[in-house]
Amino acid sequence: VAPDESAVRADANGSDRVVPRGAAYGRGWLAMAASVLLAVVVAGVLWVAAPGASVAADVVTHMAGEPDAWRRTDVPVPDAELQGVLRNTHLRLAAGSAMVSYASSCEFRGHHVPHLVIQTESGPVTVMVLVHERVSKPVQFDEQGYRGVIVPVAGHGSIAVLTRGPNTDIKTVERIAAQVLASIVWTEGAGAGS
Repeated sequence: VAPDESAVRADANGSDRVVPRGAAYGRGWLAMAASVLLAVVVAGVLWVAAPGASVAADVVTHMAGEPDAWRRTDVPVPDAELQGVLRNTHLRLAAGSAMVSYASSCEFRGHHVPHLVIQTESGPVTVMVLVHERVSKPVQFDEQGYRGVIVPVAGHGSIAVLTRGPNTDIKTVERIAAQVLASIVWTEGAGAGS
């Protein structure tokens, strides 16, 4: 073997042995490939383990782009307008639900989703109906001045309920989310893939 094609290595006993450079080079590539594979697997596990956190961050980012939605008003959204916003989600709000003062169909993660502001005794609360987003359990968040929860809805994706400012604690937000869920009536054809 020519000197430029091999390397001298010490074995476990301290004796020198000649190792072809191609073999050492191949082991280096193998180690690097294993490291890259491990990094991809770890990133994938983290991504799958925390999809709710990612959805929460996207909800907060969306809210920052619609500051006018929070303006408190005593004027409810007309029923026809509200039904138009909710049409593609196959849901309606039960009679006697809290007043909706803002309703818009917004682009969120490639889908149009209802973005509502509901007036509660704790002040205005935003509700986003995320029929295309699934979370396995409630995800609480407190980011950039917004506090909220994303709640799974069996067979219908999830809903995000959030407030802004420090005045509403997370238990109140969870209670409001439960009230919102109780006020939703799913209509024919409802489903997360609809």
